[in-house]
Amino acid sequence: MAAGSAGSDVASWGALVLATAVAAGGAAWTIQLDNISERDKQIAAMREASSWDLPETIKNLKNVSSEINTTLKSRADQQLLEKRVAELQQENNILDEKLSATAVELSEVNKKYLKLKSQLQGAAKQPITIELSEGQSEDVIPGVAALAVELIYPRSRVKGTFGGQPFEGRAGERLSYKVAGINCTVFIKTIKSDNTILSTTCDG
Repeated sequence: MAAGSAGSDVASWGALVLATAVAAGGAAWTIQLDNISERDKQIAAMREASSWDLPETIKNLKNVSSEINTTLKSRADQQLLEKRVAELQQENNILDEKLSATAVELSEVNKKYLKLKSQLQGAAKQPITIELSEGQSEDVIPGVAALAVELIYPRSRVKGTFGGQPFEGRAGERLSYKVAGINCTVFIKTIKSDNTILSTTCDG
């Protein structure tokens, strides 16, 4: 019985050693299979990379990047343009308001001018004959034009101004002027040693 028991123990021990070895071998084999699988993935990746046209891909990426940058720049330019257009529109609106106000003012001024011109024409159409000596003047169109004598050359010529415009002439001459938009004539009637007789008419 003792020998049988010992044999049985040896057999059991052998079985245990074998089982342990098999288990250990199986674990090692599993690890080895995992390593091989990972290596296969790396090799496949390397093969794929070797068939990839890297320069062409880089070129395409650069083109795409350039297109994106161009698009972004165009968008930025467009935004700046839109902003400038808005500013110009605002300036235009302000100018329109100023022009409208100026047009109203101009209309009022024009009305006043036409009224004044009508009054002047009415007054100027009345012929005026005056006698003046050197250094004398007469307001022939009230508030607008004066007739003044500066020098008298006895029985020769007379020199003066009409509406601020110089004149010089002999007896019998008619001198034409435009004063405040009105056509006028200065007629030198006579020239004496110390005075002259002048006549003014305007036809509007």
